[in-house]
Amino acid sequence: MKKIVYSAPWLGLAFATLTAGCGTYGVDRFDDIARGAIPEPPQTTVHRIMETQTAKAEMDDFVFYRHEFYMDGSQLGPYGQYHVMLIAARLNKVPFPVLIQTVPDAKLNDQRRQTVIAALKKAGYEENIEQRVIVGFPEAEGMGGEEAERVFNSLPQAGTGVNGNGGQFRGLNNPGNNIFNNGFNGLQRNSFRGSSFY
Repeated sequence: MKKIVYSAPWLGLAFATLTAGCGTYGVDRFDDIARGAIPEPPQTTVHRIMETQTAKAEMDDFVFYRHEFYMDGSQLGPYGQYHVMLIAARLNKVPFPVLIQTVPDAKLNDQRRQTVIAALKKAGYEENIEQRVIVGFPEAEGMGGEEAERVFNSLPQAGTGVNGNGGQFRGLNNPGNNIFNNGFNGLQRNSFRGSSFY
C-alpha cells in the first residue's frame, strides 16, 4: 500500500509533463500548404536537376574559348572555324547567346567578336547576329591539372576494356585478363556465358 502512495506524486508529474508536451493540440501545422495540393511525383526533383545540368552543358556548346583563336590572336584557328559551322547549324533552334571568352584586352575582345560575327554570317546565319554574339565569362569552370588527369583516367579507353583493365567480358577462346572467371579445373571460363561447368 505504501508503494502506491509514494508513486502517486510521480504519476502526477508524468501526466503533467505529457500534457504540457501536447500544447500544439488543435493547431494545424500544415496551414501554409494549400488545400488539395498534390506533391510532385517521385524523381521530379532529380529530373529537374538533370535537365538544368543538360541545359548548362548545351549552353557551353556556344562558347568560343581562348584556345579557339589562332596564336591567341583575333582570327579563328582550325577548331574555331569548325566550331562556327556547328554553331551556325544549331543557333536558330536554341535561345543561348554566342559567348566569346573575355581577355583583359578590350580591343582584342572586339576584334574577336567581329571575327565570329563575320564567320557566322559567312556560314549562313544572319538573323539577329549582332545581338547574339557577346563577350563575357563562361559559366563552365576550368579544371586543374590533377582533376583533369583523374577525370581522364576514369574514362573508358578504346580497345582496352573498361579503364584499360583488359577484356573483362571475354569468352573461352580468348580469356585475357578476365576478372569474372570461375577457374574450375584450370579452365578460364566466363561465368556470364550461361553454362557454368563442363
